[in-house]
Amino acid sequence: SSFLGPKGYLCKGDSGENVRKLCQFMFDMFPGYASVLRRSKYNLLGPIYGDNLKAWITEFQKRTGLEADGCVGPITLAELKKYGFKE
Repeated sequence: SSFLGPKGYLCKGDSGENVRKLCQFMFDMFPGYASVLRRSKYNLLGPIYGDNLKAWITEFQKRTGLEADGCVGPITLAELKKYGFKE
């Protein structure tokens, strides 16, 4: 998927509009997961794949039975789409 960029996945340290979309989606769909995170709106919704988004994706992966590596690859992306994520 071109959404995931040339590496085929998004992970900590990546940045850009697609990372921002992931942050916004997680913030909107799974606000409960944010209780484990530092509640800085910038950290949550900014265009940087930081510790918060990694923790959020890891929690999502654990709850959906995926390998919990904290990165978004094709399998995690497909699972997010089941919950309404749009690239």
